[in-house]
Amino acid sequence: MTRQRVLNNMLQDVVDVSGLHATGLNGQYPTSGAGMEMYYNPPTTSAVIQAYDRGGSAWRDLVINVRNLSVGLSTLLTSKLYIGAPAPSTPFLRLLTASGSLGIESPGEYLMLCSKNGIHVCGNAYWDGAGWYRYDTSVGSTLYIASAGGAQVYTAPAGTGTIPWQASASLTNTREFWMPATAWTTVTYQNGFTAQSGWGPVQYMRDSAGVVHFRGLLSSPASGWGHGTPAFTLPAGYRLGVEAGSPGPYHHFASLSDGMSLGGITIFGTGIFSPWLAAGSASTGSHWWDLSSIHYMSELAG
Repeated sequence: MTRQRVLNNMLQDVVDVSGLHATGLNGQYPTSGAGMEMYYNPPTTSAVIQAYDRGGSAWRDLVINVRNLSVGLSTLLTSKLYIGAPAPSTPFLRLLTASGSLGIESPGEYLMLCSKNGIHVCGNAYWDGAGWYRYDTSVGSTLYIASAGGAQVYTAPAGTGTIPWQASASLTNTREFWMPATAWTTVTYQNGFTAQSGWGPVQYMRDSAGVVHFRGLLSSPASGWGHGTPAFTLPAGYRLGVEAGSPGPYHHFASLSDGMSLGGITIFGTGIFSPWLAAGSASTGSHWWDLSSIHYMSELAG
């Protein structure tokens, strides 16, 4: 340890430890050496602690092995923790590794994320201080918010610019799970099936409890259909939620038809909607089925 005289005739102790390189307020990082560095960085007005090998031009691991680690003071409510490049880079939170992955885990008991106003968990989304944006514009995004006695899930499709979040699901403080009800949608008919003459189109929708409903009379062609022949295929989000103990990814529903007690509908987990009069065999002739009695929990809530 050496002692030197500085401004105002004060004495300052300087400690030189092998592997530790430090500079003062001149804003220059250490010019050589490998090990931990400490210096003042004027562009971001921050004090920097890092492990960099100046001779080998390579980053080294910096391990802090302590019982408790505090960032900022308990009275300093504006303290922030940045992982990777600090603001104003965009996005400003980034783990600088080859894989780009960040893992936070507790192998012992609990992992707790706590805040006063809410917790946001994002998939393919980040907040830049003014709006939400996607990391990858070619895929959709998901946002989970826990706040104000409830939890909400928002989704958005792929795209550029700010993310237009749409409510997808919510868990309220009344312990009710709900989704925004969807509009009635006309099916895309397959294999010659149509709506019964004189009736409106066959349609489906999902209510706020996640239950899928149908309306309309479905009519078959005169021939070429049977059990397993798709009349239409339901899209993802409206397919059958398979319950524990179910014999398979399908379910048979009774349905009023012009064949009376012989009629029914089979809905498969793949979304195939198949009417029948005699299950397991081909059927002929034009027939109709009333779909208004068919209801089930969707794959989203089942």
